[in-house]
Amino acid sequence: MSLEELNQNYKIENVIAKPWTEEQKNTPELTKKHLEYTKGKIFTRFPPEPNGYLHIGHCKSIRFNFSLAKVNGDGHTNLRFDDTNPENEDRRFMEGIKDTLTW
Repeated sequence: MSLEELNQNYKIENVIAKPWTEEQKNTPELTKKHLEYTKGKIFTRFPPEPNGYLHIGHCKSIRFNFSLAKVNGDGHTNLRFDDTNPENEDRRFMEGIKDTLTW
């Protein structure tokens, strides 16, 4: 299979980009309100799904989110467990993830 044929698999046809609404635009007023609320700190989140323990694939997200928040203005990272698959989630995985991140 050629590179051109391979790239055809990833083309999306008929995608229409909608323009921003006025409520979505960053205005000076919204920026000021945001900075007053956050005090210039960066907030990130790490949302693992608690259906297993952390693995090497989580490292990039952990490093990016926690480091970005800490290095830039002493921000904050929220650990928010993703609950999209409740049948496979277990309290021991939640505790294991928290213990690993604390370590």
